[in-house]
Amino acid sequence: MKKKLISEIAFFALATLTSSCASTHPGQMGKTIAGDDHGEMQVSGKKEEDYSDDYYSFITFTIENKSDEILRIKSAEIEFDAQAAPTANILVGDDLLSWAKAEQEQLDKAKENKRIGQLALILGGAILGGIGHANHSDVTSAIGAGALLGGAAWAVSDSIDTGKANAQNPQRVPSEHIYAPFSVPMGKFLRKWAVIQHPKGAKISRVNLKLQTVTGIEATYEILL
Repeated sequence: MKKKLISEIAFFALATLTSSCASTHPGQMGKTIAGDDHGEMQVSGKKEEDYSDDYYSFITFTIENKSDEILRIKSAEIEFDAQAAPTANILVGDDLLSWAKAEQEQLDKAKENKRIGQLALILGGAILGGIGHANHSDVTSAIGAGALLGGAAWAVSDSIDTGKANAQNPQRVPSEHIYAPFSVPMGKFLRKWAVIQHPKGAKISRVNLKLQTVTGIEATYEILL
C-alpha cells in the first residue's frame, strides 16, 4: 500500500511539471551567435513568472539532442545583456539555498502546495515528505513544506569563481542546475534552470548561454526572454 502511494505521489509530481511544459521547447528558441552549430543541439529558454519577482528571475533552459550520440555537457556559462551585466548574477551555493528557503516559505504561507511540489521537482533532490497522512484526494499535502530542500548538501559555496561549471565544483549547485555537468541522451531533451538576482525592477531581456561538450565543441546561444 505504501509503495503504491509513493508511486502515486511521484506520478503527481511528474505530471505537475510536465503539464506546464507540454511542448519540447515552451520558451524562446536560442540563436547560435558563436562557436560550432551543426543543428544537432537545440537550446531554448523561458522565464518562469511563477517563481520570478522584482528581484529574481527564474529561468528554465531546454537542451535537445538531435544527434546520434549522447551529448555530454562539460560546462555552461551565462552572460547577460550589457545593461544588466554589471549588477546581475547567478545564485549558487548558500545564496541559492537561501532563495529556495524563502521561496518555499512564501508559497507555503499562501498554501500553494501544488506549486511548492512543482518547484521542488524542478530544483531536484526533492523529498516527498508527509507520506503517512496523504490520501488519494489530497496528494498535494505530501509535497508540502520541506520538500524543496531535499539534497541541500550541494550548497558549499556562495560563488563560482569563473562563473561556469566544471568537474571541480559541481557541489555548488544541485544536479538540475544549468551549471552542473550533464548528459542528454540522443533523440531526447532535458530541462535545466538558473536563478538570476538583479536590482529591483531590472529587466533581464536576453541571456547568452555558452555550452561546452567534453569533446571540446563550444556554442553560444542568444535567448530572448
